[in-house]
Amino acid sequence: MTTLLVLLLLLFFPFARYLCARQTQRQLQRAMLKLEGELGQRAAELQQQIAELEAQLAQRRAQAETEIAARKAEALKEIERWTAEESARLTQRLEEEYQRQVEEIQRKLAD
Repeated sequence: MTTLLVLLLLLFFPFARYLCARQTQRQLQRAMLKLEGELGQRAAELQQQIAELEAQLAQRRAQAETEIAARKAEALKEIERWTAEESARLTQRLEEEYQRQVEEIQRKLAD
């Protein structure tokens, strides 16, 4: 009887090892699937964050371009104003110089 029991145990041991190995393999496969799902979810979250950051970047870039255009227009207006002022000043000086020369010529002619 003991021999029969030992023989049964010897026969059952490889089968038990096979069952344990198979169970371990299934657990590993489930764990891998779970990790793949978590990684996929994390990848989707990261892609969403990237899309949001790209949208923010595009918005900031547009705002910066608008601000640059506004500053450029403001600078051009300032240049035009300064140019007009300088032109008026130079015109005034030329008119004064012209008047002075006319008066000088008239004095010379009167003498």
